[in-house]
Amino acid sequence: MSNIFTTTAPPPKRFTNFADLDLFIHRRHVDDLGIERTLLEVGAVRRMKNLFDRLEQQMQRVAASEAAPWHQHKRGICMTLEGQCMWVVLRDVAAEAPDDLCAGRRLNPWLEVGLSVARKWASALRAYAITNPNVLDMHQEVPRNIMTRIFRVVRRICRSKTFRNKVNNSTRNAKDRYLGCAELMIDLLREDARLLILRIDLYFEGDAKVLSESNEAEQAYEKFLRTLREDRLVPDLLGYIAKREDGLERRIHYHVLVAMRADLHQQAYSWIEHMGKFWVNECVGAKALASHFNCWNRRDEYEHNCIGVLHYTDNWMLMGLRDALEYMCKEGPHILVKKGKGHNLRKSQSPKRIDGERRRGAPRKRDPDLSAARQVLLTPDPLPGERNTREARRLSLAS
Repeated sequence: MSNIFTTTAPPPKRFTNFADLDLFIHRRHVDDLGIERTLLEVGAVRRMKNLFDRLEQQMQRVAASEAAPWHQHKRGICMTLEGQCMWVVLRDVAAEAPDDLCAGRRLNPWLEVGLSVARKWASALRAYAITNPNVLDMHQEVPRNIMTRIFRVVRRICRSKTFRNKVNNSTRNAKDRYLGCAELMIDLLREDARLLILRIDLYFEGDAKVLSESNEAEQAYEKFLRTLREDRLVPDLLGYIAKREDGLERRIHYHVLVAMRADLHQQAYSWIEHMGKFWVNECVGAKALASHFNCWNRRDEYEHNCIGVLHYTDNWMLMGLRDALEYMCKEGPHILVKKGKGHNLRKSQSPKRIDGERRRGAPRKRDPDLSAARQVLLTPDPLPGERNTREARRLSLAS
């Protein structure tokens, strides 16, 4: 006789889309530190990005120099330019960066040092900016000692072997990822002389932003990649590269580059829109919770564009592909994705690793000459004279 009080746990709900999980009704998102996440307005995000850029640059300048924060002359004691720049950026960071913005998040190593310094000493220094908020009264011993200690601490940390290894490892890993992606694209060009390149950015919106680090949000991304990988999202897929990134306001979001057969398809805009609608409607499941950006709309703003039909001899579009791959292979500028989330960069297998024969298309009499593609994608100076041309163009626009 069965026990009528015995109950079995209901089977786990099959993932259909993000919105269907009822997370926005039954659960408030609180991070690992017990902090409820808040979102910033767009204007505030722009200010914070600029502020973090200033902070990182100041940390790098101080670490690379021997400049003092103050000096003594015949008229008395005053701040040096380096000391004044340090004080102003620390003051602004302490005043404008909300504590919960970066709490529990993985930061760029330079920002990690800068934020720690700002939060520890900026409030104590503020009392000595009396006559001019941008200058400290260096006739007082306290601000002189604090500024001297700040410079000493920044240099000790940023010149340490541990810190340098952290920065160098990030750079080295980005180079390794780039070489793997560049080799993949060269292999695809060996298979098909023309590729239709698509680029799309996938975002969470509204309440979904604070849940973007959750396992459920990751399931939405997995559904998108699985459908793409199985040739059920776009036809005649040759390969793809996808990057997970964390941003100040966007939180977790994704950048995807797709290569299709250009002899069968030429409508890049339409296929990018198709992928975006699939992300919003099928993966996340609600327009209020997701959005996408069709990078075709910004193709004229890129210094070099790779979106559309790319031929293996087109140096200009190959430079656009190089720029896109470099962006996708480096870590985010400010907020880094937490460890333990798996690979942030994912890509399809090279066709030569799937089998030893060509996968598609009529057999060629000979392989294409990929020397131009290799020159652009795999050498430090892709196009001789290109760097000078770009600099001349920049200077002409500035004048």
